[in-house]
Amino acid sequence: MFFGKFGQKPDKQCDAALKDIANGDKSALEVIYKTYARLIVSAAYQILQNKEDSEDVLQDVMIKVASNASSYKPGSSPRAWVAAIARNTALDKARSRRANVSLDEYTDTDLPEQLIYEDSEEKRQLGEALRSLPPDDRVIVDLKIYGGLKYKEISAALDITPAAAQKRYERAIDKLRTYFEEKEDTNG
Repeated sequence: MFFGKFGQKPDKQCDAALKDIANGDKSALEVIYKTYARLIVSAAYQILQNKEDSEDVLQDVMIKVASNASSYKPGSSPRAWVAAIARNTALDKARSRRANVSLDEYTDTDLPEQLIYEDSEEKRQLGEALRSLPPDDRVIVDLKIYGGLKYKEISAALDITPAAAQKRYERAIDKLRTYFEEKEDTNG
């Protein structure tokens, strides 16, 4: 597991950084950026399906984190707090484009690079499998596996209960399992 400055785990380090930001130390924002940039871009991409817009969301989220750090409750999950800001910022960006976007309307077949392996047959197969999932399921898989969030954090980010987050994740994994089993049956 990655340990940040002074041997702290990333969430504890970010918790401390958010306290520092709230107290006026904007240089602590770098800790949040280094720890959560990938999560922010990935969460935004799931909504916007556009790399450039997702990177813009990253910058907007960092500004919001800097200006709203005092609203963060120390000791809670900084990862969930930042993920919720990312989700809301991406939804706001989608709305501002006058796009009628909701989590169940994604049709784009591209996936963020961090969701897939190096160029290989495995990459192609995983990309196919993930594209076979409904958008809500892809978001859950992304946040759980690639974002490393716990069900409680996913629930906060998506405004659902932890039980619903767990159930949706389990269903998504079952769908992926079924997808690969059916693929194996037709190829085997």
